[in-house]
Amino acid sequence: MKLVYPVMTKALYNSAADADIPFFHILFAGYLWHYVIGMTFGIAHTLLFGAGTWLTILGFSVFIWAVMMAVMPSMMPMVKLPYPKFMVIPLIAHLAFAIPLGLITMNLIGQQISASSILASLLNIGA
Repeated sequence: MKLVYPVMTKALYNSAADADIPFFHILFAGYLWHYVIGMTFGIAHTLLFGAGTWLTILGFSVFIWAVMMAVMPSMMPMVKLPYPKFMVIPLIAHLAFAIPLGLITMNLIGQQISASSILASLLNIGA
């Protein structure tokens, strides 16, 4: 990472300049992409668990983090990721995202919507 980061950063700035795109647009697109992915995972949590509980919300965010940590080396095989230190910041970020997700879902998702979640439907099959 110590070798790759400066090279990739310079390449990103140079690529933006070559394409005549303001660097801010690239940053904006990256943040927007992460926001859309985060909202998609939030929607997936709501479909699966309804309003959920803090346990399902934190568990879901740790699950997504764990899958990302498992898949990341195969996505970037040329980069030697500095494990285990590399794992801490993404875990904190995923847990930080879980807090507003929990506040939103537990306060805005009603009982009727929670009752129609996938988990609630599966649990009612045996009833």
